[in-house]
Amino acid sequence: MAEARQQVAGSQDVPLQQGAGPDYPLITKDTEIREALREEVFQHDKVSKLAVEGYSCYGLELVGNYLYASLYNAVDTSVGGKIAKLSRGDLSLVKTLDLPYAGSGDIVFDDKNLYVGYRAAASHYITKVDIETFTVVGNVSLPVNTAYIIPDLLATYLYAGSFEDPGRIFKIDLTTFTHIATLTLNPEETRIHGFGIDWAYLYAGTATMPGRVARVRLSDFTRVDAITFDENEDECGAILSLAGRGYTEAKGEDYIYAASIIPSVHLLRINRLDFTKQDSIELFLNADCRKMGTDGEFIYMPGGGWESSPANIGVVRLSDLRFVGIIRLQYPPKVKSTQGFYCKPVFDENFMYLVSGSNPAIAWKKRLQREYVPSNVKMRLWSAKTVPIAGATTKAFPAEYDGKKTVWIISDKSGTLYIQAYDEQAKNFKDVDAMSASISANKLTPYNIVDTRAKSMMVRFVPSADATVSCWVVF
Repeated sequence: MAEARQQVAGSQDVPLQQGAGPDYPLITKDTEIREALREEVFQHDKVSKLAVEGYSCYGLELVGNYLYASLYNAVDTSVGGKIAKLSRGDLSLVKTLDLPYAGSGDIVFDDKNLYVGYRAAASHYITKVDIETFTVVGNVSLPVNTAYIIPDLLATYLYAGSFEDPGRIFKIDLTTFTHIATLTLNPEETRIHGFGIDWAYLYAGTATMPGRVARVRLSDFTRVDAITFDENEDECGAILSLAGRGYTEAKGEDYIYAASIIPSVHLLRINRLDFTKQDSIELFLNADCRKMGTDGEFIYMPGGGWESSPANIGVVRLSDLRFVGIIRLQYPPKVKSTQGFYCKPVFDENFMYLVSGSNPAIAWKKRLQREYVPSNVKMRLWSAKTVPIAGATTKAFPAEYDGKKTVWIISDKSGTLYIQAYDEQAKNFKDVDAMSASISANKLTPYNIVDTRAKSMMVRFVPSADATVSCWVVF
């Protein structure tokens, strides 16, 4: 696409640079357009820089009045990891514990002990820490390193996943703290990237293209089947299961949630009763998502930093799988990072807690909101899609959001944009009278949609010749 220019009132004539990323051209100076293509944010309450220089966070647990963060040395990967014990109240560092191996990964709790996996290739162990004495009380040796670990709901066994081809799952008896079984997934199920669990099954996400979730029966430790994601839902980055945690069916207890992270973040909802994919939505974190957490009302999906400044957390309402906005956490002065988060968010009754993967690690405390008001929710409809001269129609998007709806489009050929609304009586989409616009080539163009009673809409674009087109709708 040739260099394009878009003039906006009150701003300079700024070139739109192609190839900056999968979402949209990089717009470096034009504040009005840049903010139109971003989400509204909700600010944090408390932030604290950990006094552990050179270390970044990979895992996080909340037990009583303390946070426990597993840290790895971000400067020298051969140096042993640490656990940082933080006060839940003011995020102050209470104590650190040196771990015997390098590259700390996940940290989990089983009502008495903490367990830490390792991401460093040479660290083939799981470490057990007595939480009362805050001391290492055991290590179990495994054939390979396992960054992702999860206990079952009864805290009887611990499962650890390998990042290899194919992925392997190791079963550890927590009573004896010994490795008792190994399960190798199918050849195409490579690089385990996260776990979910319920009373009957273990769910293993794989970093494959497209992403996959393999289901393992716990009773006999056998792989049963798998779900393969759709096109453009590559690499399963995180899994969340609500089963056995006191949530109701209305709050998502009957589902597991999986995040694909390439080319953008999608959240998939999978019915765990019949193990079928129900639906998915796309989020715009400008980063991947390695862990998820929930407060019972919303799913929180941490991503990476944005232009080396804030770190973003996508917020999705559980009841209807609706993307409602982004929490943008600002790094303290003089700390710049695009590392974002590797740990899952953890929760008490009123707050969410996170520790970043930056160096140094930064801890955040965010007051939970009972409702997030959607504002500037953005859906990508096309990303550099080839549209023939005959035209093409986007996927449907909801039209019931209150307030202004704006379609943004850029094409390397001129053409005509049409808005289509769903006709309840005819049971199909039809062009809306007087809702069309001429689109100039190589010009990022907004089109405001008038209010309509339709529940959903689509965009149809007919170019003057075969064209490459990107298109978004902003609510």
